[in-house]
Amino acid sequence: MQDTSILTIPTEKINLMWDESTYFDETDDEDNLADLIQIAFKNFLGEFGYILQQISPAGFFFVEGRNMGWRHLSGHLNVTAGDACEFIRKAFPSTSEWTLRGSFDVKRKILEFSLYHHDSPTGEFYLVVDGSKTQ
Repeated sequence: MQDTSILTIPTEKINLMWDESTYFDETDDEDNLADLIQIAFKNFLGEFGYILQQISPAGFFFVEGRNMGWRHLSGHLNVTAGDACEFIRKAFPSTSEWTLRGSFDVKRKILEFSLYHHDSPTGEFYLVVDGSKTQ
């Protein structure tokens, strides 16, 4: 008799990370540091945009957040965005410095990430899914 008490769901995940501070240790050349960060951020936006496109080719997203800001709020938001920059502008807090660590489940098409910034040093937690499927 086969043991069915353990269900294994194969999954493929793509990690996503942005932490500007990691680039300060990579070069002693302060003149090129801004260029290095700019190139790295452009690459991050490309990866983020690819993931968003996989979630919703039409650009409709449902975002659920927990532990947001210094008051640790929870909530959700429907976001329409054509690219990663627009998504960040609409869904992220209004701060210029933040760190993102997350993963995208390719099979389930769900992005989960933590966002760290000055009002939330312990992290905010977000889940992003296709907004057209939550209506």
